[in-house]
Amino acid sequence: RTGMAPGKEGSDAGDFNESDDEGEDGYVAGGYHRVALGEVYNNRYRTVAKLGWGHFSTVWLCEDLMVNGYAAMKVQKSARHYAEAAYDEIKILSRASKTRPANGGHTGVVELF
Repeated sequence: RTGMAPGKEGSDAGDFNESDDEGEDGYVAGGYHRVALGEVYNNRYRTVAKLGWGHFSTVWLCEDLMVNGYAAMKVQKSARHYAEAAYDEIKILSRASKTRPANGGHTGVVELF
């Protein structure tokens, strides 16, 4: 599921309603991590907007302060079984990111930072 944050520009901006949000009850120990707009992670990524959410995580648009560009940051829930799923996803995405055009792969494949 994805939902555009209220007040954001774009064709879907008027389609957002509160039922599209993950809800406050998920922000507990083992659940979603609170992310504030403008927060800087790893001295590099400043949060700009929430792109969406799902059962396991939220996804944020971040300004990359090192390369003057943008990146998406996925913030996983912290319960053990979610963390294990995140490590599995990292392994898969890490392998996929090695199949870029220079290595005989395809464009548009995720790049991990």
